[in-house]
Amino acid sequence: MQRPWSPEEEARLRELYPKFPTRQLLVHFDRTLKAIASRAKVLAVQKAEQRKDWTAADKWMLRMFYPHISTPVLARRLRSTVPATYQQAKKLDLHKSQVYLDSADACRLRRGDNVGAAYRFPKGNVPANQGLRRPGYSLGRGRMQETQFKKGQVSINTMPLWSFRWVDGYLMLKTGAPTPKPTTGWEYVHKLIWEHVNGPLPDWRIARLWWKDGDHGNCALSNLELVTAQEHMRRTTVHNFPSPLREVIQLKGALKRRIGRMEKQNAEEHDGRFAQSPVCND
Repeated sequence: MQRPWSPEEEARLRELYPKFPTRQLLVHFDRTLKAIASRAKVLAVQKAEQRKDWTAADKWMLRMFYPHISTPVLARRLRSTVPATYQQAKKLDLHKSQVYLDSADACRLRRGDNVGAAYRFPKGNVPANQGLRRPGYSLGRGRMQETQFKKGQVSINTMPLWSFRWVDGYLMLKTGAPTPKPTTGWEYVHKLIWEHVNGPLPDWRIARLWWKDGDHGNCALSNLELVTAQEHMRRTTVHNFPSPLREVIQLKGALKRRIGRMEKQNAEEHDGRFAQSPVCND
């Protein structure tokens, strides 16, 4: 079990984490890289944003050398990051030369190179675990056989036929019918009731069922109404809500997108390195 963080460690983490790559903090904390990054996330501490100001000399050097040498090498010479160098090259409409792409420095797996041939299993190779997973293998080997599922065994949380449950706000009945996953064996109650009287429903892109009182639990036939897909969309559109509620829904969506972008950015920066492929591409 990991030992708790002391107030002194947390204060030092707040001070150092924004300024230095996470890997460099290993000398300041007797912790793993993952533990440091996780604690920083709990404390809502983020890396300080560092942007390179591209001077005219930097751009000249980028134009001169970008088409002909490796981008990581050029980024180090420019004191920049690899992603920032790629981004600036894109702004300047720069591309790698065909001579460089055809060279060994590009590290590209071109057709006919057969680079991975030396690491493949040779023809006729016998796997080390061949024959180990055989009938009776568990006999006499600890509790393996005791803890295995027996043939015909049913999970303890299996619900019997004709049970009801709610799925995404809709009432379902277990009929055992071969329905598509993930609701195999379950059918929607409102669909069953409607089709019992009126026959099969049309495709959902043509028409859909509507609850007159808005209660999805009230699946009485008198409460169900078949409407066209266009009418269903007109009734459920956000523009039917009052103006303040529409604004709240739109703000909530924008906030969720912003949080998603920040979480993705933090995940890429936690280890103190900029995201890049471990394989040299160019």
